[in-house]
Amino acid sequence: MPLTMPRAFQIGRFLGVPVYVTWSWLLFVAVIVPLYTRQLRQVESRLPVAIALSVVLALMWGVAVLVHEFGHVAAAVSRDLPVRRVELGFLGGETQIRTRDDSARDEFWLAASGPLVSLVLGLPGLVSLISGAGLSFGLTGKAGLFASAFTIANLAIGLFNLLPGLPLDGGRILVAALWRGRRDRIAATRLAARGGQGVSILLGAAGVLAIITSRGDLAMRLPLVVALAIMSAVLWAMAGTAIREADVEQTLQARGIGELIDAADAVPADLTVAGARSTTSSEIVLVYGAGPTGYLTRDQLVDVAAGTPVSAVAHPLGDEQVLTENATRLDLLRRLQDSPREWYAVVARDGLPIGIVGSAALSRH
Repeated sequence: MPLTMPRAFQIGRFLGVPVYVTWSWLLFVAVIVPLYTRQLRQVESRLPVAIALSVVLALMWGVAVLVHEFGHVAAAVSRDLPVRRVELGFLGGETQIRTRDDSARDEFWLAASGPLVSLVLGLPGLVSLISGAGLSFGLTGKAGLFASAFTIANLAIGLFNLLPGLPLDGGRILVAALWRGRRDRIAATRLAARGGQGVSILLGAAGVLAIITSRGDLAMRLPLVVALAIMSAVLWAMAGTAIREADVEQTLQARGIGELIDAADAVPADLTVAGARSTTSSEIVLVYGAGPTGYLTRDQLVDVAAGTPVSAVAHPLGDEQVLTENATRLDLLRRLQDSPREWYAVVARDGLPIGIVGSAALSRH
């Protein structure tokens, strides 16, 4: 079997959440090191030293991005929302959070927490600039350059992420605002994704402007132009993906799960195994009391003593494995994402089981 290189490697955990660095982040380092090296040559004549310091500055940008993402993690953990992982890549960071689809408030605070952390960290340097000491806090030489870079990194990360377009945090803030106002999360997502495409166009235009105004200095601007081009392309692609996902969600939301339900027999919890054998024929047998409480397989009915109550041998059936008959296909998709199961019990309005819906049903239909 051929060996494949993982797309990311873990560097630690924050609040129990694994933190990864993707290989694409090395491309970011390759872009920013030449830009910093050019600046450092003004205070450091030795090229190897200037390159080494530039690498340190690039690492500082990486740390600033991770601290930004940790703001998202802290906000999610405080709201008991599951966080899968944090990733650092070329375009910045990504915190994979499973949000509730019924809370625009959660969406707003989860999105705003990252930029808020970045702007707070950059605020002292901004105050220093306003007071006349500059972004460097009055420091000179290499120390001043590092102090300025720290402020610029955090302010740039915070402000860039506030641009109003998905997949940026500003796009998610826009989703929350439109969602709260229009009561339609999917339409809000589609509009915010269009905003992301607008941001992509602006980044591409900035790259073209950098070329036009280079005046013979294109070689030095090339890393910046390449970075803008990649960011523009990635943002356009991710915004387009958000639009397509919104279209799919709208389609799923408009269709119920009725056509996907497979027959499954149901028996009361006080029935014996012998009674279940004689009255059922399906592979999965649901057990109910006031509602569905468990299930049995056909093999269990064959192997267990005939006089045993089915409730004594049934596997428990939690709320996360139960859907109502008026659930939409989007509800089924969300349940698969939150609590993956091979199948889910479906109940009528009175709480009695009417069948099961398999996890593969969405792909079949």
